[in-house]
Amino acid sequence: MGPGPINADPRVLRAMAAQLVGQYDPAMTGYMTETQAFYRTVFGTTNEHTLLVDGTARAGIEAALVSLIDGARECARLLVDEGLPEAVERHRRHGAAMLAGVQALGLDTFGDLGHKMNNVVAVVIPDGVNGDSVRGALLNDFGIEIGTSFGPLHGKVWRIGTMGYNARQYTVLTTLAALEQVLRRAGTSVVGGSGVGAAYDVYADNARQDAL
Repeated sequence: MGPGPINADPRVLRAMAAQLVGQYDPAMTGYMTETQAFYRTVFGTTNEHTLLVDGTARAGIEAALVSLIDGARECARLLVDEGLPEAVERHRRHGAAMLAGVQALGLDTFGDLGHKMNNVVAVVIPDGVNGDSVRGALLNDFGIEIGTSFGPLHGKVWRIGTMGYNARQYTVLTTLAALEQVLRRAGTSVVGGSGVGAAYDVYADNARQDAL
């Protein structure tokens, strides 16, 4: 759930696990052409040189790195298939559920919510709580990574992402349930089930709106 790195869609992982393709393999031209076409759609441009620009080995492009184009191509394919407006709405919906959940747990958020991004929420670490210990417990006990911050905000806020493959209901609910338990063990008073319950309410409201 951290704002980066994030979990990858299994289809992207499968593409990246395919046999390595050398930078001079004839198939590379087709891969580059298809990938660039996908990203022209993603970014709404007709620029023929969109995104992945080829280069020689002297430009630092080695066979292993070139093969990452398979992953980039699959990422773009997923977004094109879903549709950009639909992807934006998916992030808005799950971001709203995460926000409602952390607020219901009694956690304060950092920054002006009127300008909050859909895909990440900054959560103020409660007084007396070791932020890194909470992050470690979430990762070690539940396999969930949330972000720290940097500079003057380090140790003061967590960054919890709902982006890409993690922008889905089960990851939001699982993260809120795990966060509740870790906070409780850290000595924070929270109402049992409050975070998950608030997120469920957001999803129910969205479902009602969809039905209208």
